[in-house]
Amino acid sequence: MNIVGVILGSLICIGNICSYIPQFHKIIKDESVLGISEMSLILMNMGMMFLSMNSLIYNWPKFFCHNVSCILDLFPFYQICISWLMVLIFYIIFIRYKIKIYEKRIISALYYVITYILFIILVLGLAIGEKVHNDNTKFFIIYANILGYASAVFNSIVYLPQIYDLYKLKDSGSLSFIMFAMQTPGNIIIIFFQAFLYKQYVSTWITYVITLIEQLIILMMIIYYHFKNKNRSDFYEIEIEDD
Repeated sequence: MNIVGVILGSLICIGNICSYIPQFHKIIKDESVLGISEMSLILMNMGMMFLSMNSLIYNWPKFFCHNVSCILDLFPFYQICISWLMVLIFYIIFIRYKIKIYEKRIISALYYVITYILFIILVLGLAIGEKVHNDNTKFFIIYANILGYASAVFNSIVYLPQIYDLYKLKDSGSLSFIMFAMQTPGNIIIIFFQAFLYKQYVSTWITYVITLIEQLIILMMIIYYHFKNKNRSDFYEIEIEDD
């Protein structure tokens, strides 16, 4: 049993949940999703879903090992699934405040959820069906790698719409600085946790390397525009006082 991994994994899961709370609070408080890219949220959801499936397939044998050690060895899977859950909640809150008309909001949410569920069934069914009927371990591993690298592809572009919207708006809008300030260094800990403590496949943790780079860019942009707009605001106040 990896005690260090269990403790670190627990802290990562708790930290992951806590990192989204400032963002949820900011959206609900402002009743606005200004500056938040819907395309980024959709790509993020798809990427995290692929990554969760990748981790599920790689850790599949541990689900049939009925002892405490195997359950605790699944912490990399738990951590990824919690990340996926938080991103899904993020999108649901986004839809709630983007679409003001209740009926349209419900239709949009139902369409998204049904499409999501059908896609998950398709992805899982292909992998598990092959494993159960043919016991083709090689196919199982290749399929998991494809999902992992597909997640990396999604995550390589996931924040590009957000970076573009941030540049276009030249303001952080409803984006939470605290969330990015927590998640950016958090990705470094997750990479260490996944790659070194639990020896997960490269296709599982490479996503977090890409996310780290993109979130770092967004964090620096938020800080830059915050101080730029603050200085501009201070300048206008001085101009008004002089008049």
